[in-house]
Amino acid sequence: MTPEESLEKMQAASDRFYNDAVRTNCHTFIEFTGLLNEFIKVCRENLAQGRDFTQISAHSSEEPLKIKEHQIQYMNEKLHCIFQGAIMMEARHAVNSVTDSTMVTELTAPPVDDSPLDPISIYQPRGTAPETCRKYYRLSYKDGGRVRHVHVRGGNTDSPIAQAKVAEVRSLLAAGIPPAEIAAMLRRPCTNSLPSCD
Repeated sequence: MTPEESLEKMQAASDRFYNDAVRTNCHTFIEFTGLLNEFIKVCRENLAQGRDFTQISAHSSEEPLKIKEHQIQYMNEKLHCIFQGAIMMEARHAVNSVTDSTMVTELTAPPVDDSPLDPISIYQPRGTAPETCRKYYRLSYKDGGRVRHVHVRGGNTDSPIAQAKVAEVRSLLAAGIPPAEIAAMLRRPCTNSLPSCD
C-alpha cells in the first residue's frame, strides 16, 4: 500500500469515526475527530516533503514528524477540551517555522496574562460536519495563568436552546457569579437550566 492510499483510508476512517461519535452525545469524544484530521493533515504535509509518514514512529530510527506551531496550538485546544489540561503537547526545537513536538503529561502554565478576557465566545471545531452546523458557544475563564474553556451545551449557535443557555450565562456573569463557578455548573451532566441569579 502506498502512503497516498494510506491517507485515503485514514480520512475514510476518520469520517466513519465522526459519524459514529456524534451519536454518542459526548462532546469530548467527538473532539477526537479534530485530532485525527489534524494528524492526517500533518502526515499529508510531511509526505509532500518526501517523508513517508507510515515509517515514522517512536519505535523507528526516523526523525519525528514535522509539525507546525499553529498545528500544535490547535491540537492542544482539542487535548485541553478532552482532558482538561492533563495532557498537552510541548513544542521543541523549532526549525524554519516547523516544529518537532513531544507529548508530555505534565501541565505547564504559561506566563500570567492580566489582559481582559471575553467570557463568551464562539468557536468552530474541525471535523466533517457541515460548515453551518459547526459553530458553538463556549465560556472562557482564567485559572491562574491558564485560560480554560467550557462548551455551552444546547447545539450550535443557531439553536434556540444554546442561545437561551448563553443568555443565562450572561445573566449569571452580570450578577457577579465567578466564571469558574458557572463553568462548574456547565460541566454538570444533564443541566437543562442554570441556577437563578436571584
